[in-house]
Amino acid sequence: MYELYDCTAYMNVNFTYKTVNCSFCFSTINSKYTKNPNLFKDCIELIKEMMLNPLIENNGFNIKNFKEEKKG
Repeated sequence: MYELYDCTAYMNVNFTYKTVNCSFCFSTINSKYTKNPNLFKDCIELIKEMMLNPLIENNGFNIKNFKEEKKG
C-alpha cells in the first residue's frame, strides 16, 4: 500500500502510573482522490488484522523482526 497511497501505520504505548494507553494511527490518502470508495474501510480492516492476528511463531513474536523493530 505504501507505493500506492503513501500509507503509514503505527502503534504507540504510553505508561501513566498504573494505566497503559495504546494508540493506533493510520495515515493514507483521502479516498476521494482514488478510484477506491472503500479505502477507509480497507484501512480499518488492515488495522484490525494487525491487532488481532499478529505474526506469531513458537507461541511468541518472530524474534528477528522483534529485535529489528526494537532497535528502531
